[in-house]
Amino acid sequence: PKIFFDPSSESGQVRYFAKDVKFTTKILEENFSTNDTHLNYNFLPDTVKSSPSSLAMPVSPSTMPGRILHPRSLASTRGVQQFKNHTVTWKKEKLSDSNLYSSELNFTEDGQYEVMVDTTDLSGRKASASNFVVVDKTPPKIRLTLSNDGLANEKYFREVRKGQIEIEDANLDFSSLQVELTVKDKAGNPVSTARNYAAYLTSRSNWKEEGNKISIPVEFADDGIYHISLKVKDLAGNENAPIEVGETKAAFDFVVDRKAPTGALKIGDWDRSKDGTLWTKLLDRISFGRYSNKKQVVRLQAEDNLSGVGLVEVLRTREKMSLADLQASSAFKNVTSEVKDGYWSKEISPNETFITYVHLKDMAGNQYYLSSDGVILDQQNPEIHITLPKEEE
Repeated sequence: PKIFFDPSSESGQVRYFAKDVKFTTKILEENFSTNDTHLNYNFLPDTVKSSPSSLAMPVSPSTMPGRILHPRSLASTRGVQQFKNHTVTWKKEKLSDSNLYSSELNFTEDGQYEVMVDTTDLSGRKASASNFVVVDKTPPKIRLTLSNDGLANEKYFREVRKGQIEIEDANLDFSSLQVELTVKDKAGNPVSTARNYAAYLTSRSNWKEEGNKISIPVEFADDGIYHISLKVKDLAGNENAPIEVGETKAAFDFVVDRKAPTGALKIGDWDRSKDGTLWTKLLDRISFGRYSNKKQVVRLQAEDNLSGVGLVEVLRTREKMSLADLQASSAFKNVTSEVKDGYWSKEISPNETFITYVHLKDMAGNQYYLSSDGVILDQQNPEIHITLPKEEE
């Protein structure tokens, strides 16, 4: 007897199907014996974990690309369901020189199927054959989990983003993994990063395998504007379902900005103290060493090269204030709406003695304080008072 299967194996390799399979067994034999023909099959559901020693366990991505060869029998695999001498109906089709007998099985549940047939014709001649197919209608699952530490304004992070990517599938085709991970600056230019993320994620040796899942740790520490896209297929051709992100905020498009904004003050023609210290930071010493008898314009330049300046506050006072005093102060005036293209200005008329303090915060929540030296604007003429001693009586 001659035995044929449809679908048939291809060069001894396993075939994968993303749909229900109608499995047909055909036997070409003139003297076919129904009683001496036995059809058995084993079924290993995808939900059952195979023993580590079994060759029929879920396909390891390390074997990709390509199909795996026909494994040993599933019969000894833990969790397998065995259907021995399965009752089927053999349909006869008369051919010119022989008879063709066929039967059908319907495989609808995800898993591995091994079909075995042995037959003996009425003359005592024997034949046997087996075939192996995999039904996989479930798309791979990708889970992206990232930390939300330092989150501000929906997508800006002032902390390193750490987490992991996990892919779950019984028959994953790792070679199909497509990674688009870009890091750019504010102008849209690529940022040089400490790690080539695409190469790291597409190297199978970096992934840890556990059952039907593989996972890889990720860490995004470089300042930049991130975009992440992941796609993968299984051996049946199913493309991954929408990526699961759980509690992760801004999982695919976000900004890591760990640097504080910067600023510079200028009052009239002065941009530094008499000792040469520029007004670009919070001064340790205030001297009130700048004098003028005219009105002056206070000018501020505020800049953040990545996330942008989100808050500008100004405080003008004659009191010397420490960083702790400034952080606790409620006297700052919010002038963010008055900032144009990174610049703010205010005209100050005499007569006033003041120090200008500035509080900057970028969109990621990084903060910065700076101050001017003390300035005295005095337009009042000095008054002279002469006091003579009284005559003695």
